[in-house]
Amino acid sequence: MNLSANKYFDDDFIGRWVSGSLSGEEQRELEIWLEAKPDEKKRFEEFEGLWKMGGRLKVKEEISNKLLWGTLEEKLNKRTQNVLYTFSSEKNKSWSWQVMSAAAAVLLIVGGYLWLTREVIMTTSTQRGETYKLILPDESEVILNAESSVTYDQNNFSRRRDIDLKGEAFFKVEKKDIPFIVRTGFTFTEVLGTSFNIKSRHEYVQVACVTGKVAVRSDVNPERPVILTPGLASSVKRGQIPSAPYSFDSKKAASWTTGEITFTSTPIPEVFDELERQFNIHFESHRSINKTLFTGSFGNKDLKTALEILSLSTGIQYAMANDSTVVIK
Repeated sequence: MNLSANKYFDDDFIGRWVSGSLSGEEQRELEIWLEAKPDEKKRFEEFEGLWKMGGRLKVKEEISNKLLWGTLEEKLNKRTQNVLYTFSSEKNKSWSWQVMSAAAAVLLIVGGYLWLTREVIMTTSTQRGETYKLILPDESEVILNAESSVTYDQNNFSRRRDIDLKGEAFFKVEKKDIPFIVRTGFTFTEVLGTSFNIKSRHEYVQVACVTGKVAVRSDVNPERPVILTPGLASSVKRGQIPSAPYSFDSKKAASWTTGEITFTSTPIPEVFDELERQFNIHFESHRSINKTLFTGSFGNKDLKTALEILSLSTGIQYAMANDSTVVIK
């Protein structure tokens, strides 16, 4: 096989060379030619170094070397035609070779950066009757309550610690210089490193700070955050600003993470909603109980005990229609 000098700059040949696909004979003849052409050998070595530098980015998707080279040559031809470079002579070809070498490396680096910074959206959710512990990319910990979910960009989490929450979750945030933000649709809670509980149900959000410091904002007036310190909570209804901080029992704020459900002056319909989530059951009521409030707690493993405590505390009578349906008399 006898390649002319110009053929060493052929798109197909270059593509196969950088990808290591030359035949043994082609590789030997190229090496002989380069030994006789010190200047060209240096350019080949420079290009090989640039190509390997781009390869260290570990771009996941395979790129056609021939296609990449052809695209670069076409674009450079359009931009430099009749200005600085042409591709008609071997001398100018060698100069264009250097230009395209650098361009190829830049294209690979930019492409690699775009790949590495692409969005990888992750959603973790729980069903009724279950909780789940999740470790985020920054080592922060999230415990999801029943029928809840969190969504975040896994690939960019080290640069942008943003989470969308539906339902209820307890967060234990690793301290970093980058803020940790939890969004619930119409509120967002910002911290640097702390632990707190957020409950978002029925257009109502409650944020309770256990350790550290928390800033609670609403979309009504995000410039006026409510600052919470340990033992303080704030509530927000859609279309309103966060309430002034109020005290709460920090031991009860996330008692659900250890299997205990706690209520304080909670309307019975909300208590029923939570029991439905925790035990995967359904309540049927034939009378109005909206004004009844309940204060108390019970475990989330024994439905019969929970219903008995609720009945003794409120006077509400019930019957089990089947394993998953509770009828309020």
